[in-house]
Amino acid sequence: MPSDKMVPHQAPPIPEDILRIFGDPPLLSTENRELYLTLLCMVAQELRPRNIIEWLLLKDVVDLSWEIRRLRRFKALSIEKGRRSRLEPPFRPKPLSEGDLLFSSILGPPPTPPSKTDIRRENRQRTRRNARLQTEVGSTIVFEETITMYERFDRLLVSAELRRSALLHDMKFYREDLAHLLKDSSTKIIDGEFTETDVPSE
Repeated sequence: MPSDKMVPHQAPPIPEDILRIFGDPPLLSTENRELYLTLLCMVAQELRPRNIIEWLLLKDVVDLSWEIRRLRRFKALSIEKGRRSRLEPPFRPKPLSEGDLLFSSILGPPPTPPSKTDIRRENRQRTRRNARLQTEVGSTIVFEETITMYERFDRLLVSAELRRSALLHDMKFYREDLAHLLKDSSTKIIDGEFTETDVPSE
């Protein structure tokens, strides 16, 4: 259950009952809970929700903002994952197994194992290829291979950004509509338009 200990001290507090309604944040096990709560408090400070509807809209805005942050990170990580998959470990010739020796007795002598010179040459070539992967050219090569996954993340990112913009618009529309209702009600009171029938009986 959320508590005051979960809320960063430098941010304005969020009512305990609101935190209970929000429940556990939608975080991956590798993501920072404290950072999420800091974002929640900072957005609350900016939007200053005035009722439960605005709190729920705010929570959706924060969750989408966090999702946007995550997807932007995943786009970069998709390239880094592709880069790591292409990195070659140092070349180490495998010793002949019993199966290799058995087949060599049937098919002839086994292939000659690489010499130390061959091993050094192969490792130098692997080192150069790995170093090239760490350059902008290498990033471009990896990006070309991972572009399908990158585009999927990009479509999800655009969708999340559009949904967040729509939520912020809904909150603005809700506040303006509520402000008009309050203004109309106050005007009626000031102008004496309410009658006894407008007051609900107990």
